[in-house]
Amino acid sequence: MPLIRSLAVAALAAGCTGREPAMPLAPATPAAAVASPAAVVVTSLLDDGNGTCTGAKCTLRDALATAPEGGDVTFASSLCPRRATPATGCVITLRGASLTVGRRVQVVGSSNYALAVDGGAVVAPVLAVSAGAVVTMSNLTISGSPLSGVVNHGNLTLKGVALRGNGSSSSARCSTA
Repeated sequence: MPLIRSLAVAALAAGCTGREPAMPLAPATPAAAVASPAAVVVTSLLDDGNGTCTGAKCTLRDALATAPEGGDVTFASSLCPRRATPATGCVITLRGASLTVGRRVQVVGSSNYALAVDGGAVVAPVLAVSAGAVVTMSNLTISGSPLSGVVNHGNLTLKGVALRGNGSSSSARCSTA
């Protein structure tokens, strides 16, 4: 109790009247400082992942399985040489199954090189977006599917994405409705 009396006396001596607005104990955290989901970085052109990214290796398939809801999937700057293209080997060739995305995620290709995700003339589609998923992809090429390169049952936004060398099924339809 003597400590409280000492503080009260010191406050009155400093000119405090007790009618000042209360000050928060700690400043509020600005909105910009709130952490967003971390980016998962693709470090391998292979498609032999097990759904887990490690410090040594993370495939695109692993990154899509590991990325948190609302997270980003990006590509290591050293994944391909600067200014590389799919024609020079900057390609992820899928082995056996489509890349399926079932949540909100953003896949951001590199601005240092051109990267293709290729179905290897076997995988169809290359990318499958599930109902309810919200996916944004940018700066990539989707190619090499014997049918369509993309099947979208969710909300898919493509920015700077090329769809090349994919087949189509006889039931394919384009609609603006």
